[in-house]
Amino acid sequence: MRKIILIALVLFQTGFATALTKNDVLSVQNGVYYLDGAPFAEIGWNKFDICWLFWDEINAGRSLTDTNDMVMKQRSSIQELAQAGVKTIRLFGCVHGSKFSSWISAYNNPLKHESCWLPLDKTLDICEEFNIRAVISLMCENFVDRNTTENVRELVADSTSVSRQMLYQYIDETVNRYKNRRGVLAWEVSNEMTNKCDIMPGTRINSDGERLPTMAQMSTFYKQVGRRIKAIDNLRMVTSGGSYLREMAYGLSIIPQSETPAAWPINRDMYTQYKNMYKLVYDNSEFENVDIHFYMRKAPNYQIRANDGTDFMMNEIRFNTLSTAIGKPLMLGEYGALPKERTNTDYWLTGHDWFETFTGESDSAQMYVQDACDRAVNSGCRLIYWWCYDSHRPQDQVDPQRMDLDVTRTPVLFQKVIDANRRLKQKYNITTVNPPELIENSKMWFSDGCLNFSTEQIGKICSIYNSQGKLLKQIKAANNTHLQYKGLLLITVDNESIKILNN
Repeated sequence: MRKIILIALVLFQTGFATALTKNDVLSVQNGVYYLDGAPFAEIGWNKFDICWLFWDEINAGRSLTDTNDMVMKQRSSIQELAQAGVKTIRLFGCVHGSKFSSWISAYNNPLKHESCWLPLDKTLDICEEFNIRAVISLMCENFVDRNTTENVRELVADSTSVSRQMLYQYIDETVNRYKNRRGVLAWEVSNEMTNKCDIMPGTRINSDGERLPTMAQMSTFYKQVGRRIKAIDNLRMVTSGGSYLREMAYGLSIIPQSETPAAWPINRDMYTQYKNMYKLVYDNSEFENVDIHFYMRKAPNYQIRANDGTDFMMNEIRFNTLSTAIGKPLMLGEYGALPKERTNTDYWLTGHDWFETFTGESDSAQMYVQDACDRAVNSGCRLIYWWCYDSHRPQDQVDPQRMDLDVTRTPVLFQKVIDANRRLKQKYNITTVNPPELIENSKMWFSDGCLNFSTEQIGKICSIYNSQGKLLKQIKAANNTHLQYKGLLLITVDNESIKILNN
């Protein structure tokens, strides 16, 4: 019986089982994130490029076998995060826009269609191997049919457009394909799509002649796409991936079509106006949280006006307060301290000597990463994704201002983020452990919903943890002990342990 249970657990961990519950995915209960049946908080990581890199392999005619060099590199990266106690990551599940033409060409070819899913298939296999779950961005902004006269505006504003129908086909197939995979933590609609709204007052046509949407149109788009996802997978959260709204989001939104591009508003939004723009996006939507991207920069970035007209800088704490005020917890989908050349004096925080690169882990880099870590812990936000871990994109590898951290190249800076993750969990009384690998234990076993123990373990203290590492209960070991907890559990007595799946 024990071997049968262990086989069932392996199938569960690799994604073939379909009996997922609300505990297996991210949820919000009374304004607090929950995972594995317990309150959850984390500074996770953006591992954004993994599917892009796998698509490059597929597009070059190479199989994603376990001996493939890129597969081995990405598996090593995910393993490093898991060993550091990371439980969740964020990644882009569709290819970058610059590679979209090759991807959509294969997608529309019946002979190559299946190859389009191999990158995300392999990514989730690796994540589930190490018990990591991912926020998957669907990157809906890619799905503009360039073979027609349609632009982003048609995708967003016209639900009958060719672009929108192409997007819906992709959503239907993607969400159906992966809705039973434990590695999917939540769905993200797009990446920073709010940045495409109200670019040019009046015309909403950019310098390349591309028609762009208004924020009101984007709000409707989010609601329609969110409902489409939820109709297939009503278990998981849907997030926007929308970045933060521009400091004059309201002012830009009210300029009529008849105005010229010279009519950019002089004043930045007042706080009430700014908050109302977030309500436009997030009220009456499928979004259970407010999802923004935040990086420290010099004013006037993030600077709006208080309701009395004075300057008002939006920081992490104030964004968290704004989110709470509209009834949803905050998620910082991208966060971090980003290097920039010191000569670019108009870009970074006033009066500070910014750092040029993470490489070498200079004193200035350590100072700013530590500052960002401290601010993250003190922000009130319980779900943050650092940008980013171990990028293998060629342009990042040669960029002197490269933004990624990893345990080999930047061990000190990486550890600062890992320590901040630990401090964030401690702040909210979330206990974590690093459970051992799955083993078959001859001294305890699980059968017919009950725990059983060898004679020498009877009467000893037995600890029960969920897969998040939270201690659920301690009991005295006794045979035929019924488990009231469901899901993936770690059972320990002295130094002996087993993992079980109790459904």
